[in-house]
Amino acid sequence: MRKVGTTGNNDVNYAFVNGYPSLEAMTSTSWNAESLGFDIQDAMSPYTVYEIHNYRVLDQVPGEGGKYSVWNYARPKNMKGFVSENQDLWKPMMEKTIKEDKTGLTNWGIGAKIYPMGQDESTVMTWDGYKTLVDAMKALDVSDFTPPAKSKMSDYDPDGFRLRVIWEQVMAVQQ
Repeated sequence: MRKVGTTGNNDVNYAFVNGYPSLEAMTSTSWNAESLGFDIQDAMSPYTVYEIHNYRVLDQVPGEGGKYSVWNYARPKNMKGFVSENQDLWKPMMEKTIKEDKTGLTNWGIGAKIYPMGQDESTVMTWDGYKTLVDAMKALDVSDFTPPAKSKMSDYDPDGFRLRVIWEQVMAVQQ
């Protein structure tokens, strides 16, 4: 993934997203650019690993065709409420939105951060996949957004998302 624009908080402009069926599989697997099928020099130069973040996927609505993703980082005061509401209220809303195919939304998910942890770190991330950059930008324009009537998100996460970043998928490799 390549970051769209800048966020002012770090120099990271590429993200590699690796999926594993378990923590054991993740910690016993070593990967490099060649094992993923490409020459790292073709992707970027110079290449520096700034940080590695590990998340556990809690729930998702998988989908095809999402070239852009909005990653929403949060540190809710009530993690259990935040996750439950995302699974029980937001997930069905996202499934309906994807099925209606009017906003360009293609997929959605929520993950809990495993590592690193700390006072300045987000503890959870949601993501929304979109067909186009315009669709992703429109999703960030919350000027006319009204949360679902049953939402208690202002109680669970009163400060809102800590950071929202758009990423463009530049390559996908499935093994």
